[in-house]
Amino acid sequence: MMIKSKTLKAAAVAVFIGFVLAVAIPGLTDIKTIGWLTTLILILSLLIISVAGAFLAVALIKGLAKLNFWLFAAFVSGVPAVMMFYNTKLLGTLLVYFTIVLSCTLVGGALVQFGKRWSGHKKFHKALTIVCLGIGVTGIAGGLTWMLYPGKTVDIPLSAANSAQNMPLVLDLGHPGEPGAFQVEYLTYGSGEDKHREIFGEEADLITKTVDGSTFLDSWKGFSGKMRTCYFGFDQKALPLNAQVWYPRGEGPCPLVLIVHGNHSAQDYSDPGYEYLGRLLASKGYILASVDENFLNGSYGNIPKGLRNENNVRGWLLLKHLEMWRDWNCMEDSPFFGKVDMDRIALIGHSRGGEAVAHAALFNRLPYYPDNANEVFDFNFNIRSVIAIAPCDGQYQPGRMRTPLTDINYLVLQGSHDADVSSYQGMSQFNRLVFSEGFDGFAAGLYIWGANHGQFNSSWGRTDFPSPRINFYNLGQLISQEDQQIISKTYIGAFLDATLLDKQKLRPMFTDYRYARNWLPETVYLSQYRQSSTLPLCTFSEDLDLTTASLPESSACAEDLSIWREQALQLSWGDSDTRALFLGWNTTQSDTLVPAYHITWPDGALRADVQSVLTFSLAELDEKPEPPGAEDDEDAEDTEDTEDAKTEKPFIDFTIRLTDHNGSVLEFPLSDFAPLQHPLNRKMTKLGFMQPQAESETILQTYSFPLQRYAGDHPDFDFEHIAGLSFIFDVIPEGAIVVNQIGVHRTMYVMQY
Repeated sequence: MMIKSKTLKAAAVAVFIGFVLAVAIPGLTDIKTIGWLTTLILILSLLIISVAGAFLAVALIKGLAKLNFWLFAAFVSGVPAVMMFYNTKLLGTLLVYFTIVLSCTLVGGALVQFGKRWSGHKKFHKALTIVCLGIGVTGIAGGLTWMLYPGKTVDIPLSAANSAQNMPLVLDLGHPGEPGAFQVEYLTYGSGEDKHREIFGEEADLITKTVDGSTFLDSWKGFSGKMRTCYFGFDQKALPLNAQVWYPRGEGPCPLVLIVHGNHSAQDYSDPGYEYLGRLLASKGYILASVDENFLNGSYGNIPKGLRNENNVRGWLLLKHLEMWRDWNCMEDSPFFGKVDMDRIALIGHSRGGEAVAHAALFNRLPYYPDNANEVFDFNFNIRSVIAIAPCDGQYQPGRMRTPLTDINYLVLQGSHDADVSSYQGMSQFNRLVFSEGFDGFAAGLYIWGANHGQFNSSWGRTDFPSPRINFYNLGQLISQEDQQIISKTYIGAFLDATLLDKQKLRPMFTDYRYARNWLPETVYLSQYRQSSTLPLCTFSEDLDLTTASLPESSACAEDLSIWREQALQLSWGDSDTRALFLGWNTTQSDTLVPAYHITWPDGALRADVQSVLTFSLAELDEKPEPPGAEDDEDAEDTEDTEDAKTEKPFIDFTIRLTDHNGSVLEFPLSDFAPLQHPLNRKMTKLGFMQPQAESETILQTYSFPLQRYAGDHPDFDFEHIAGLSFIFDVIPEGAIVVNQIGVHRTMYVMQY
């Protein structure tokens, strides 16, 4: 036994020496670079940490080995349960785990003491038992109370746009989010054989044929595929075309709108959640069909892998629905005979559906499925508009590229407190949209403070995740479902009116939400807007040369900036498919020239006049600008702003300067539109360290300046021969910004302030 012990110790020493040499030999090669003393310290430090960690781990294992078998098994069994159902950041998961372990251990251990032998225990033992029981019960009760508490309300951030002195006049039009004059009718269509929903089964008003989606669904297979087939009663070769339809009473023809949900529990049906939009739009003269694609959603049968990579078929199915509507419009025995305006079609999608509508718009114009040319396409519907509500992006990539969009009107809505799609993915679709010359359309976005993912759908509601994970989140700070749906109805109603019914007077509200502020609940909004007729001055995507711009022979330069670079604009999930300009200045420690950024171009390169609008997108950069030439100091005091300091920090403002070919200058402040909104930092969970989502991301706001506004005070300025644009940072001493899509466009409407 002694020999065996000595042998094991010798083996242990040899292993230690082996690891010492494994660390030391590579480290010795760095002696010439960092010196022998530094190398020795690094090697010893690493070895000490490794050995200490090893002894600690072994001690922990030996200690656990001495635990009661059942107690140890209970501790271990809780790990996968907590990791699966309480998955958040590691510290949050550990907090839940150890709260349960310690509280339940104390309660269980204490309760055992209350038995026949209780009277024989010493006073100290009794007191200790009671204390342990109290702590355990408090831990359990406190944990449950904290988990079930929805959270507290928080103050709405200060809105830079609403602080502006020159507010635009509200639109003197009818509220686009309020019901119209038509009486609303309702029916359903489906396969007639639905196992779980009678409205698509025996009670369906119209019976539809199934479609073969096997080309698009290669993951409907294996055990989970069989489970899905068993539950729904069909497989990928017989996908149903089901929908609920709200439509106006009358002859028509009426514009057709399809709306499709995203991923949710397949057993908790999502398509009824858009009834509020269906009734609104039908009362305004539209036909709206809420499409059922619940059979593509997550299901209890998703074991072991489940359905995935299905966003392509979500989009394709919408086009198969449109084929059916085209047939009904031509069939005399159809309730929709001659009632559907097939020249005015819009698609709306929520979450994965928001990505799917982009795929549908792409497939609509292609002759073949891009990933398998054996699937022939012949759709070619007149889809004028696409609306994406809190969309994801890139889950399906045709030809291994993100879905391009061309010549279509586009609207995206996104909530700041979306716990599911927590990044503004719709901005990637927005930025990829390309307008051809001659196409008259626009793209718009609205970022809504306090909105979540689910309240755009009445069935999903306030909980973007199932319990218990959602119980980590502070739901008390969300805007109400009623308010969120008022925003949805207002913007979706106005967008469809503008793009399908050509009500151009509604367009200003997409350039600046304040035109519609009397229709909207109080919160912070950031608007994004692109117009097809915009002539780009600088998109920052031309090349990697900081001194070039978009117009031919144009150039850019800067003066006394501490930040000047161009790079891909990142979202918290990937990038936004655009490049942008990053600028920063700091004059707090120097009396240098006024920092500035200039773009110039030859006379005649820019086609503009007094009716033109200067536009660009802008956001405050969450980066500290050092004075020009200052070196980074790793030991400098942490300058990160506290929450209170951020509210006290002034909004960024600066001077915009236009120069004509004669050298005449026209200057106006950014705050003529609005000062720049501070970054909208969000604390989504009840405890900050539990939040897995990024605290914020760069959200651009579109700024628009109608030049006619300045013509009266600058009679000598030649608006038809503008030769330069400058940003002069002379209002506040320091700041950092992101700039994108500088351009000029004509407008068919009057922007009034």
